[in-house]
Amino acid sequence: MNGHNKNFTSSDYYSNTYMMSHFPKYWYFVTIGSRGRGKTYSGKNYAIKWILEQWENPTIRRFMWWRLTNDAVSKVLENNGSTFFEKSLLDKHDIVVNVVNSDLFFAKRSEGVKDADGEMTYTFKHVGKVASIQEYYKYKGNQLNDYDLIIMDELVRAESERRTFNIPKAFINMIENVARKRTGIRVMIYANAIGEMQEVKQLFGFMPLPGRFGIYKLFHKRTIIEYLDDSEQWKQEQSQTYAGILSSSSEFTNKHVNAMEDLEDFIIARKNVTGKTYFFSLKFQRGMWLDIHSWRGFYYVDTDNYTSKQMQKQIRYALAKELVSSDTIFSKEIIKFIQEMWNLGKFRFSSHICFEWFTKALEKENII
Repeated sequence: MNGHNKNFTSSDYYSNTYMMSHFPKYWYFVTIGSRGRGKTYSGKNYAIKWILEQWENPTIRRFMWWRLTNDAVSKVLENNGSTFFEKSLLDKHDIVVNVVNSDLFFAKRSEGVKDADGEMTYTFKHVGKVASIQEYYKYKGNQLNDYDLIIMDELVRAESERRTFNIPKAFINMIENVARKRTGIRVMIYANAIGEMQEVKQLFGFMPLPGRFGIYKLFHKRTIIEYLDDSEQWKQEQSQTYAGILSSSSEFTNKHVNAMEDLEDFIIARKNVTGKTYFFSLKFQRGMWLDIHSWRGFYYVDTDNYTSKQMQKQIRYALAKELVSSDTIFSKEIIKFIQEMWNLGKFRFSSHICFEWFTKALEKENII
């Protein structure tokens, strides 16, 4: 499942090489978790290398560094951006950075010239911009055709942050401002998976189950989601902080405290489900069935005694070959369909027990 992604086998720093090898087939590269392994650092390193590869070109394709809020952008840009690019990065790539308002300029140190006073002067090139998606409306109609690399740092809002704007809506509007009908744009997204991860779910129609680390390829969304565990060192250090000693809050871990925390998303009471259409009945154990209904673009899983009498057991499928009987068939296509809908986060459940029965049966058959 994890292919040749060294991020799963290495305890070393995060590398985006595997993810970016899938461009241009995929457009969005989402990395969730991996705190303490320098994913933001790797994004900056990628942006610098990408610019330097074009350095001799007459025109440079630029990058945009996005943060959620104006406050976050202000922090990035304070002290002329001196805290944005780590000194080790500047030394490694032999560059000098200058920030004017929210625009980023690079110069090569080796190309600096000493003036009469012994001061170094540099020829700077405009290479990028830092922007807050909270202010997407400010960029409407702006000429952003030169920007082919977008890095969204910290997409997921911490639990403590106020909900002052709709993040998915702002993100989509910002993408529209930059991309319009252009292609060939790479979008790297970093999220620490704190809080509810609603933003990831709403944008991509899918969210990995908490703690199920791996690579998820959503080709219909041109998206790869890479869900990584935090570094052992980070977890160790976090557990010994003043807050860590007291807290098991999801603010400090990239696993949800409770896998079913998003109750309003997964569990929907029957009284709130109107207009569902019976789809098929699924035999998941001997003598035990779950009925699957289509409902508002989702598949609603319920016990079989809540299906209308005329539709009961009209279409019968077995989850495993050993459950097949004279009127119940096993279909690879149905198994594939269940797997795909699960990966897309398309199932909803009438109760905790339905959720447990369904997921345990799917795990037992290695479907998920």
